[in-house]
Amino acid sequence: MRAHLPGTPGNMKSAATALALLEKELRAMNIFHFEWPQHVDSGIDLVGFATLAREKEDDRGAATAFVAGFQAKGTDEYFTENQGRSVQIGQHEDYWKSATLPVFVARISNDGNALLIEDALSSLHGISLIPTYAGRLKSIPTKVTIQSAATDIRLRMFAHALAPWVSQRLRSRTLAHEDESWGLNAQSAWSLLDYVAGRYSAFPIPGSWTDVTQYFRLVSFLFDDFNFRNQLLDDLKVRRLEAVDDEAYGWDEEFVSEKARSYGKSIQGGAYRLLGGMVELIHRFESVHASLTAVPRPNEHTLKAFRTKLAEYRKNETRENAHAYKQADEAHSRPREAAARHDVEYAIAVTKEVWNGAAAALDCTHQQFADEVLRFAGSLRSPAGNAIGEVAEGRLDLESALYEALRPWAATAFYVRHWT
Repeated sequence: MRAHLPGTPGNMKSAATALALLEKELRAMNIFHFEWPQHVDSGIDLVGFATLAREKEDDRGAATAFVAGFQAKGTDEYFTENQGRSVQIGQHEDYWKSATLPVFVARISNDGNALLIEDALSSLHGISLIPTYAGRLKSIPTKVTIQSAATDIRLRMFAHALAPWVSQRLRSRTLAHEDESWGLNAQSAWSLLDYVAGRYSAFPIPGSWTDVTQYFRLVSFLFDDFNFRNQLLDDLKVRRLEAVDDEAYGWDEEFVSEKARSYGKSIQGGAYRLLGGMVELIHRFESVHASLTAVPRPNEHTLKAFRTKLAEYRKNETRENAHAYKQADEAHSRPREAAARHDVEYAIAVTKEVWNGAAAALDCTHQQFADEVLRFAGSLRSPAGNAIGEVAEGRLDLESALYEALRPWAATAFYVRHWT
Protein backbone atom coordinates (compact mmCIF):
# COMPACT_ATOMS: atom_id res chain seq x y z
CA MET A 1 0.00 0.00 0.00
CA ARG A 2 1.50 3.31 -1.06
CA ALA A 3 1.80 5.94 1.69
CA HIS A 4 0.15 9.27 0.95
CA LEU A 5 2.44 12.20 1.70
CA PRO A 6 1.40 15.84 1.53
CA GLY A 7 3.03 17.94 -1.17
CA THR A 8 5.05 21.10 -0.53
CA PRO A 9 3.16 24.21 -1.67
CA GLY A 10 4.98 25.96 -4.50
CA ASN A 11 5.03 29.30 -2.73
CA MET A 12 6.83 27.75 0.27
CA LYS A 13 9.60 26.46 -1.97
CA SER A 14 9.88 29.83 -3.71
CA ALA A 15 10.00 31.68 -0.38
CA ALA A 16 12.66 29.35 1.03
CA THR A 17 14.80 29.74 -2.08
CA ALA A 18 14.53 33.53 -1.93
CA LEU A 19 15.50 33.55 1.75
CA ALA A 20 18.53 31.35 1.07
CA LEU A 21 19.73 33.73 -1.65
CA LEU A 22 19.20 36.76 0.59
CA GLU A 23 21.01 35.10 3.52
CA LYS A 24 24.02 34.38 1.31
CA GLU A 25 24.28 38.01 0.20
CA LEU A 26 23.88 39.33 3.74
CA ARG A 27 26.74 37.13 4.96
CA ALA A 28 28.91 38.50 2.15
CA MET A 29 28.14 41.99 3.49
CA ASN A 30 29.17 40.98 7.03
CA ILE A 31 25.56 41.10 8.13
CA PHE A 32 24.61 38.06 10.17
CA HIS A 33 20.98 37.14 10.59
CA PHE A 34 18.32 35.09 12.28
CA GLU A 35 14.80 34.28 11.16
CA TRP A 36 12.04 36.41 12.62
CA PRO A 37 9.07 34.44 14.01
CA GLN A 38 6.31 34.83 11.48
CA HIS A 39 3.53 34.62 14.07
CA VAL A 40 4.98 37.78 15.66
CA ASP A 41 5.24 39.90 12.53
CA SER A 42 4.65 39.05 8.90
CA GLY A 43 6.40 42.20 7.59
CA ILE A 44 9.90 40.88 8.27
CA ASP A 45 11.49 37.57 7.32
CA LEU A 46 14.97 38.11 8.75
CA VAL A 47 16.66 40.37 11.28
CA GLY A 48 20.34 41.03 10.64
CA PHE A 49 23.07 42.76 12.61
CA ALA A 50 26.07 44.40 11.01
CA THR A 51 29.48 43.36 12.27
CA LEU A 52 32.55 45.55 12.63
CA ALA A 53 35.53 44.37 10.57
CA ARG A 54 38.63 45.83 12.17
CA GLU A 55 41.12 44.27 9.77
CA LYS A 56 41.30 43.00 6.21
CA GLU A 57 39.31 39.84 5.47
CA ASP A 58 37.79 39.82 8.93
CA ASP A 59 34.93 37.48 8.04
CA ARG A 60 33.42 37.29 11.51
CA GLY A 61 33.97 40.79 12.80
CA ALA A 62 32.87 42.23 16.12
CA ALA A 63 29.19 41.91 16.96
CA THR A 64 27.18 45.13 17.20
CA ALA A 65 23.65 46.24 17.99
CA PHE A 66 23.32 47.76 14.51
CA VAL A 67 20.26 45.88 13.27
CA ALA A 68 17.82 45.90 10.35
CA GLY A 69 14.87 43.86 9.17
CA PHE A 70 14.65 42.26 5.73
CA GLN A 71 11.72 40.92 3.79
CA ALA A 72 12.31 38.68 0.78
CA LYS A 73 9.86 38.23 -2.06
CA GLY A 74 11.03 35.55 -4.45
CA THR A 75 9.73 34.53 -7.82
CA ASP A 76 10.51 31.79 -10.31
CA GLU A 77 9.91 34.31 -13.06
CA TYR A 78 13.14 35.15 -14.90
CA PHE A 79 14.46 38.69 -14.65
CA THR A 80 17.90 40.30 -14.51
CA GLU A 81 19.61 43.12 -12.65
CA ASN A 82 18.59 45.55 -15.38
CA GLN A 83 14.88 44.81 -14.99
CA GLY A 84 13.39 46.55 -11.97
CA ARG A 85 10.63 44.86 -10.00
CA SER A 86 8.60 45.79 -6.93
CA VAL A 87 7.39 44.44 -3.59
CA GLN A 88 3.73 44.68 -2.69
CA ILE A 89 3.00 46.83 0.37
CA GLY A 90 -0.22 45.07 1.31
CA GLN A 91 -0.94 45.24 5.03
CA HIS A 92 2.64 46.16 5.97
CA GLU A 93 2.50 49.93 5.42
CA ASP A 94 1.86 50.92 9.02
CA TYR A 95 4.53 48.63 10.41
CA TRP A 96 7.21 49.56 7.89
CA LYS A 97 6.62 53.26 8.57
CA SER A 98 6.72 52.90 12.37
CA ALA A 99 9.27 50.08 12.79
CA THR A 100 11.95 50.70 15.39
CA LEU A 101 14.60 49.32 13.03
CA PRO A 102 15.29 49.93 9.33
CA VAL A 103 13.38 47.55 7.07
CA PHE A 104 14.61 46.61 3.60
CA VAL A 105 12.46 44.79 1.07
CA ALA A 106 14.02 42.55 -1.58
CA ARG A 107 12.66 41.23 -4.87
CA ILE A 108 14.53 38.09 -5.84
CA SER A 109 14.79 36.03 -9.00
CA ASN A 110 15.08 32.53 -7.60
CA ASP A 111 17.39 31.44 -10.40
CA GLY A 112 20.00 33.74 -8.83
CA ASN A 113 20.08 36.27 -11.69
CA ALA A 114 18.86 39.25 -9.66
CA LEU A 115 18.40 40.38 -6.07
CA LEU A 116 17.00 43.91 -6.03
CA ILE A 117 16.44 45.81 -2.80
CA GLU A 118 15.01 49.04 -1.36
CA ASP A 119 14.58 50.75 2.00
CA ALA A 120 10.87 50.44 2.71
CA LEU A 121 10.67 53.75 4.54
CA SER A 122 12.36 55.66 1.71
CA SER A 123 9.51 54.79 -0.62
CA LEU A 124 6.81 55.26 2.02
CA HIS A 125 8.28 58.58 3.14
CA GLY A 126 5.50 61.15 3.14
CA ILE A 127 2.83 58.74 1.94
CA SER A 128 0.75 59.53 5.04
CA LEU A 129 0.02 62.89 3.41
CA ILE A 130 -1.49 61.19 0.37
CA PRO A 131 -5.20 60.36 0.68
CA THR A 132 -6.33 56.81 0.07
CA TYR A 133 -7.57 56.36 -3.47
CA ALA A 134 -7.38 53.82 -6.26
CA GLY A 135 -4.10 55.09 -7.67
CA ARG A 136 -2.28 55.18 -4.32
CA LEU A 137 1.14 53.53 -4.21
CA LYS A 138 0.62 49.78 -3.87
CA SER A 139 4.18 48.54 -4.16
CA ILE A 140 7.75 49.58 -3.45
CA PRO A 141 9.97 49.73 -6.57
CA THR A 142 13.18 47.71 -6.28
CA LYS A 143 15.74 48.85 -8.85
CA VAL A 144 19.18 48.50 -7.27
CA THR A 145 21.11 45.30 -6.58
CA ILE A 146 21.95 44.39 -3.03
CA GLN A 147 25.65 44.24 -3.97
CA SER A 148 25.70 47.85 -5.17
CA ALA A 149 23.64 49.00 -2.17
CA ALA A 150 25.71 47.13 0.44
CA THR A 151 27.54 50.20 1.73
CA ASP A 152 24.36 52.26 1.91
CA ILE A 153 22.51 49.52 3.80
CA ARG A 154 25.28 49.07 6.36
CA LEU A 155 25.61 52.83 6.84
CA ARG A 156 21.88 53.10 7.54
CA MET A 157 22.18 50.32 10.11
CA PHE A 158 25.10 52.08 11.83
CA ALA A 159 23.34 55.45 11.79
CA HIS A 160 20.02 54.10 13.07
CA ALA A 161 21.76 52.79 16.19
CA LEU A 162 24.25 55.61 16.75
CA ALA A 163 22.72 58.81 15.35
CA PRO A 164 18.97 58.48 14.72
CA TRP A 165 18.67 62.07 13.47
CA VAL A 166 21.23 61.31 10.74
CA SER A 167 19.43 58.04 10.01
CA GLN A 168 16.24 59.94 9.24
CA ARG A 169 18.08 62.01 6.67
CA LEU A 170 19.78 59.01 5.12
CA ARG A 171 16.51 57.13 4.80
CA SER A 172 14.68 59.98 3.09
CA ARG A 173 16.72 59.06 0.01
CA THR A 174 16.01 55.76 -1.78
CA LEU A 175 18.84 53.29 -2.28
CA ALA A 176 18.36 53.61 -6.02
CA HIS A 177 18.69 57.41 -6.06
CA GLU A 178 21.78 58.76 -7.84
CA ASP A 179 23.12 62.29 -8.22
CA GLU A 180 26.15 62.40 -10.48
CA SER A 181 25.92 66.18 -10.80
CA TRP A 182 26.84 66.42 -7.11
CA GLY A 183 29.40 63.64 -7.28
CA LEU A 184 27.44 61.25 -5.05
CA ASN A 185 29.28 57.94 -4.72
CA ALA A 186 26.92 55.36 -3.25
CA GLN A 187 29.84 52.98 -2.79
CA SER A 188 31.34 55.24 -0.12
CA ALA A 189 29.77 55.76 3.30
CA TRP A 190 31.60 59.08 3.54
CA SER A 191 30.17 60.40 0.30
CA LEU A 192 26.68 59.30 1.39
CA LEU A 193 27.10 60.90 4.80
CA ASP A 194 28.34 64.12 3.22
CA TYR A 195 25.49 64.10 0.70
CA VAL A 196 22.73 64.20 3.32
CA ALA A 197 24.12 67.52 4.55
CA GLY A 198 22.90 69.22 1.38
CA ARG A 199 24.83 71.36 -1.06
CA TYR A 200 25.39 74.32 1.22
CA SER A 201 26.52 72.71 4.46
CA ALA A 202 29.40 70.41 5.31
CA PHE A 203 27.24 68.36 7.69
CA PRO A 204 23.57 67.91 8.64
CA ILE A 205 22.61 70.87 10.84
CA PRO A 206 22.34 69.62 14.45
CA GLY A 207 19.47 70.72 16.64
CA SER A 208 20.92 69.78 20.00
CA TRP A 209 24.03 68.88 21.95
CA THR A 210 23.05 65.21 21.65
CA ASP A 211 22.91 65.50 17.86
CA VAL A 212 26.51 66.72 17.75
CA THR A 213 27.87 63.99 20.04
CA GLN A 214 25.94 61.32 18.13
CA TYR A 215 27.49 62.45 14.85
CA PHE A 216 31.03 62.00 16.17
CA ARG A 217 30.20 58.60 17.64
CA LEU A 218 28.91 57.51 14.23
CA VAL A 219 32.07 58.76 12.50
CA SER A 220 34.22 56.98 15.08
CA PHE A 221 32.55 53.62 14.39
CA LEU A 222 32.73 54.14 10.63
CA PHE A 223 36.47 54.81 10.85
CA ASP A 224 36.91 51.77 13.09
CA ASP A 225 35.51 49.50 10.37
CA PHE A 226 38.20 48.37 7.92
CA ASN A 227 35.97 48.53 4.84
CA PHE A 228 34.48 51.93 5.65
CA ARG A 229 37.95 53.28 6.49
CA ASN A 230 39.28 52.18 3.10
CA GLN A 231 36.34 53.89 1.40
CA LEU A 232 37.36 57.15 3.07
CA LEU A 233 40.90 56.86 1.78
CA ASP A 234 39.70 55.93 -1.71
CA ASP A 235 37.39 58.97 -1.69
CA LEU A 236 40.27 61.28 -0.85
CA LYS A 237 42.52 59.77 -3.53
CA VAL A 238 39.83 60.01 -6.21
CA ARG A 239 39.20 63.66 -5.38
CA ARG A 240 42.89 64.36 -5.87
CA LEU A 241 42.78 62.78 -9.33
CA GLU A 242 39.63 64.71 -10.25
CA ALA A 243 41.38 67.91 -9.24
CA VAL A 244 43.98 67.31 -11.94
CA ASP A 245 41.19 67.02 -14.52
CA ASP A 246 39.54 70.20 -13.20
CA GLU A 247 42.73 72.20 -13.61
CA ALA A 248 43.30 70.80 -17.08
CA TYR A 249 39.82 71.77 -18.26
CA GLY A 250 39.98 74.96 -20.30
CA TRP A 251 36.83 76.92 -20.99
CA ASP A 252 38.13 77.93 -24.41
CA GLU A 253 38.37 74.31 -25.48
CA GLU A 254 35.74 72.70 -27.62
CA PHE A 255 32.83 71.43 -25.51
CA VAL A 256 33.13 67.69 -25.00
CA SER A 257 30.39 65.83 -23.12
CA GLU A 258 32.81 63.50 -21.31
CA LYS A 259 34.86 66.43 -20.01
CA ALA A 260 31.73 68.25 -18.97
CA ARG A 261 30.53 65.21 -17.08
CA SER A 262 33.89 64.89 -15.31
CA TYR A 263 33.82 68.58 -14.42
CA GLY A 264 30.29 68.23 -12.98
CA LYS A 265 31.44 65.40 -10.73
CA SER A 266 34.30 67.49 -9.38
CA ILE A 267 32.06 69.92 -7.50
CA GLN A 268 33.52 70.18 -4.03
CA GLY A 269 31.95 67.56 -1.80
CA GLY A 270 32.52 64.08 -0.49
CA ALA A 271 35.16 63.07 2.02
CA TYR A 272 37.20 66.30 2.05
CA ARG A 273 34.12 68.39 2.69
CA LEU A 274 33.04 65.99 5.41
CA LEU A 275 36.42 66.20 7.17
CA GLY A 276 36.29 69.98 7.05
CA GLY A 277 32.71 69.74 8.28
CA MET A 278 33.81 67.79 11.34
CA VAL A 279 35.94 70.78 12.37
CA GLU A 280 32.97 73.08 11.75
CA LEU A 281 30.72 70.81 13.78
CA ILE A 282 33.02 71.01 16.80
CA HIS A 283 32.47 74.76 16.76
CA ARG A 284 28.71 74.11 16.96
CA PHE A 285 29.00 72.89 20.54
CA GLU A 286 28.82 76.45 21.83
CA SER A 287 25.54 77.25 20.07
CA VAL A 288 23.80 74.09 21.36
CA HIS A 289 25.28 74.11 24.87
CA ALA A 290 21.98 75.16 26.43
CA SER A 291 20.38 71.90 25.24
CA LEU A 292 22.76 69.76 27.32
CA THR A 293 20.35 68.53 29.98
CA ALA A 294 21.04 64.84 30.67
CA VAL A 295 24.11 64.69 32.88
CA PRO A 296 25.53 62.09 35.28
CA ARG A 297 24.75 62.47 38.96
CA PRO A 298 27.37 62.69 41.71
CA ASN A 299 27.59 59.42 43.62
CA GLU A 300 29.89 57.43 45.84
CA HIS A 301 32.03 56.42 42.86
CA THR A 302 32.68 60.01 41.76
CA LEU A 303 33.38 60.96 45.38
CA LYS A 304 35.82 58.06 45.76
CA ALA A 305 37.58 59.03 42.53
CA PHE A 306 37.88 62.64 43.71
CA ARG A 307 39.37 61.62 47.06
CA THR A 308 41.83 59.24 45.36
CA LYS A 309 43.06 61.90 42.89
CA LEU A 310 43.30 64.49 45.65
CA ALA A 311 45.42 62.13 47.76
CA GLU A 312 47.71 61.45 44.79
CA TYR A 313 48.12 65.17 44.21
CA ARG A 314 48.98 65.83 47.85
CA LYS A 315 51.66 63.15 47.72
CA ASN A 316 53.12 64.42 44.46
CA GLU A 317 52.15 67.93 43.35
CA THR A 318 52.88 67.48 39.65
CA ARG A 319 51.03 69.30 36.91
CA GLU A 320 49.49 66.04 35.68
CA ASN A 321 48.22 65.13 39.16
CA ALA A 322 46.79 68.63 39.58
CA HIS A 323 44.78 68.32 36.37
CA ALA A 324 43.61 64.81 37.29
CA TYR A 325 42.41 65.97 40.71
CA LYS A 326 40.63 69.02 39.29
CA GLN A 327 38.89 66.89 36.65
CA ALA A 328 37.78 64.43 39.33
CA ASP A 329 36.47 67.36 41.37
CA GLU A 330 34.61 68.61 38.31
CA ALA A 331 33.06 65.18 37.72
CA HIS A 332 31.74 65.05 41.28
CA SER A 333 30.88 68.67 42.01
CA ARG A 334 29.88 69.94 38.55
CA PRO A 335 28.71 66.93 36.50
CA ARG A 336 27.13 69.04 33.76
CA GLU A 337 30.44 70.79 33.13
CA ALA A 338 32.26 67.45 33.22
CA ALA A 339 29.85 65.98 30.67
CA ALA A 340 30.34 68.96 28.36
CA ARG A 341 34.13 68.74 28.59
CA HIS A 342 34.09 65.00 27.97
CA ASP A 343 31.93 65.34 24.85
CA VAL A 344 33.99 68.18 23.37
CA GLU A 345 37.27 66.39 24.01
CA TYR A 346 35.82 63.18 22.55
CA ALA A 347 34.80 65.01 19.36
CA ILE A 348 38.27 66.51 19.03
CA ALA A 349 39.88 63.09 19.61
CA VAL A 350 37.71 61.47 16.91
CA THR A 351 38.50 64.25 14.44
CA LYS A 352 42.21 63.99 15.22
CA GLU A 353 42.16 60.20 14.73
CA VAL A 354 40.41 60.41 11.36
CA TRP A 355 42.60 63.26 10.10
CA ASN A 356 45.81 61.56 11.24
CA GLY A 357 44.78 58.26 9.66
CA ALA A 358 43.89 59.93 6.38
CA ALA A 359 47.14 61.93 6.26
CA ALA A 360 49.22 58.82 6.96
CA ALA A 361 47.42 56.76 4.32
CA LEU A 362 47.94 59.50 1.73
CA ASP A 363 51.59 59.88 2.78
CA CYS A 364 51.04 63.53 3.70
CA THR A 365 52.35 65.58 6.57
CA HIS A 366 49.63 67.08 8.76
CA GLN A 367 50.44 70.44 7.22
CA GLN A 368 50.05 69.11 3.66
CA PHE A 369 46.81 67.34 4.50
CA ALA A 370 45.29 70.45 6.09
CA ASP A 371 46.21 72.36 2.95
CA GLU A 372 44.38 69.73 0.86
CA VAL A 373 41.28 70.01 3.05
CA LEU A 374 41.26 73.77 2.55
CA ARG A 375 41.65 73.24 -1.18
CA PHE A 376 39.00 70.56 -1.69
CA ALA A 377 36.50 70.95 1.16
CA GLY A 378 34.70 73.94 -0.29
CA SER A 379 33.65 76.99 1.68
CA LEU A 380 34.30 76.66 5.42
CA ARG A 381 33.09 79.09 8.07
CA SER A 382 35.71 81.34 9.65
CA PRO A 383 36.35 79.53 12.95
CA ALA A 384 36.87 76.19 11.24
CA GLY A 385 38.75 77.62 8.28
CA ASN A 386 41.04 79.57 10.59
CA ALA A 387 41.80 76.52 12.73
CA ILE A 388 42.62 74.42 9.67
CA GLY A 389 44.69 77.30 8.31
CA GLU A 390 46.80 77.26 11.49
CA VAL A 391 47.62 73.60 10.77
CA ALA A 392 48.22 74.21 7.05
CA GLU A 393 50.72 76.95 7.86
CA GLY A 394 52.54 74.76 10.34
CA ARG A 395 51.87 76.87 13.42
CA LEU A 396 49.81 74.31 15.37
CA ASP A 397 48.72 70.69 15.16
CA LEU A 398 44.99 70.04 14.70
CA GLU A 399 44.27 69.28 18.35
CA SER A 400 46.04 72.41 19.57
CA ALA A 401 44.35 74.54 16.90
CA LEU A 402 40.92 73.33 18.00
CA TYR A 403 41.70 73.85 21.68
CA GLU A 404 42.90 77.39 20.99
CA ALA A 405 39.84 78.21 18.88
CA LEU A 406 37.42 76.88 21.49
CA ARG A 407 39.19 78.15 24.60
CA PRO A 408 37.36 81.53 24.97
CA TRP A 409 33.99 79.80 25.22
CA ALA A 410 35.13 76.55 26.81
CA ALA A 411 36.89 78.33 29.68
CA THR A 412 33.52 79.67 30.81
CA ALA A 413 31.73 76.33 30.35
CA PHE A 414 34.05 73.72 31.89
CA TYR A 415 37.59 72.99 33.07
CA VAL A 416 40.19 73.57 30.32
CA ARG A 417 43.40 74.46 32.13
CA HIS A 418 44.97 71.23 30.86
CA TRP A 419 44.52 72.44 27.26
CA THR A 420 48.12 73.39 26.70
